[in-house]
Amino acid sequence: MVFSQTVSRVRLVDHTSYIVELVQKTINRVQKNHWNGLKVHDVTIEIDEEILNKTVQATISLSNGFIVSMQHLTLIPSTIQQVWLYTRATNTTALELRSTMQMTDIAIGFDVDGTIDGVHYHNTGTIIYPSIQFKLALVKNLFTGELSTRAEPVLWRTANQLQFVPSDTFSQVLVHLYDWNSTFPSIQTWANEVFAPLILDVAETEHPIPEFCYDCPV
Repeated sequence: MVFSQTVSRVRLVDHTSYIVELVQKTINRVQKNHWNGLKVHDVTIEIDEEILNKTVQATISLSNGFIVSMQHLTLIPSTIQQVWLYTRATNTTALELRSTMQMTDIAIGFDVDGTIDGVHYHNTGTIIYPSIQFKLALVKNLFTGELSTRAEPVLWRTANQLQFVPSDTFSQVLVHLYDWNSTFPSIQTWANEVFAPLILDVAETEHPIPEFCYDCPV
């Protein structure tokens, strides 16, 4: 009981500034690599549709996906927090520094290729997602000093459709067959293989967690 009371008086001074700078340094590294780590997985669409009174069967591949543009990349201020967690079963305490990063109006582009009735088809397609969020956490085990990270993606449903340039009769069919959520596995990869490891490395090598303040006024 005394231990839990002691922990309740411990805090990280100005955790907001620390978290903001931590995420900014992480994004700087992503930008330095020209966003190359944020790849989009290929998507395959099977076609068996009636088009202009003719049955068309084809397999269309959306490949070489990448971020074409992004309106904003911000931290949501209300999500920045420090959380102290005591686990009675293991008698361990951890500090979690949490925040949510939000990408706004992200345009993702693809090369669109396939064979339709023996004829090669090529086009380019773009879809805009109003919001992609990543719930970030840097975790410090206060007994071992070990650091770990989490990055959980949230892809908000969109009514936006895949847009083709140029638009043709076949692409108008593809618009309705593309699943907006097919991008989510790529977003998970960004979280697990890009943002989480980079945040951990920044915290370990460049931007260490400051010393704790004991019995400080809140």
